[in-house]
Amino acid sequence: MTDVIAVIPAAGAGVRMEAEKNKAFLSLAGESIIRRTVKAFLAVECISEIYIMVNPLESKEMHNHLSGLANPYQTKIEVVPGGETRQDSVHLGLEHIANRRSDSSSIFEVSQNLYEQIKSLCQSGKKRTLCLVHDGARCLISNQNIQDYIKELKKDFFGLGVAVPLNDTIRRIDQTGKVIETPDRSSLRAMQTPQGSDFDILLLAHRYVKENNIQVTDDLAVLEAIQYPVKLFPGNFKNIKITHPEDIPIAEKLLKIE
Repeated sequence: MTDVIAVIPAAGAGVRMEAEKNKAFLSLAGESIIRRTVKAFLAVECISEIYIMVNPLESKEMHNHLSGLANPYQTKIEVVPGGETRQDSVHLGLEHIANRRSDSSSIFEVSQNLYEQIKSLCQSGKKRTLCLVHDGARCLISNQNIQDYIKELKKDFFGLGVAVPLNDTIRRIDQTGKVIETPDRSSLRAMQTPQGSDFDILLLAHRYVKENNIQVTDDLAVLEAIQYPVKLFPGNFKNIKITHPEDIPIAEKLLKIE
């Protein structure tokens, strides 16, 4: 038996969206972005708990946006205070979950054999708890996408991220704008979410980057910081992150595509 927990950071201020409120509360085809995101996760039977990180001042509004959602599998839903950055919010969410668990991740230490440690422990009979982190602003993900990701995550003990091939040529430049490199795009991928691993490992990694003041942009980078093995799973081009004002009409058009 495997527990699956979903962590959804949604505490962003919406600066790039040029909105006066959290972009998670913006309407997309008549329904808020965060409501659409959480609804997709509620439709996945194997997910037992969902935690949504939000600015503490917006907790009441978040509850309003989530009220009345169909919850066919009686999934536990909890709104948790987030932090100033995405990284902070995920860390706070993981610590919140850890405080409510009867076991502890203190048996693990950052070392070269973390993969073998968690593999051996789980295969010895310890109940496995998987944790996936998904951006609250990626509201076009389908429940089938989530199920496929979880199925792959269960197969091994790696950290797993979702990514898509690049369509555009990428060039690296210096501070003056001069091109210094044109990487082969066939070996590059654009990252999406979910991203995750076994809960104990993800928590350990977030504690490590926090203690060492390491700033990262996603959760695979957190795992890489402790040299934990990670791999990628094919994503879906519809799984865009609502970031800029022009993303709203694009997402509304994508919603119409079956």
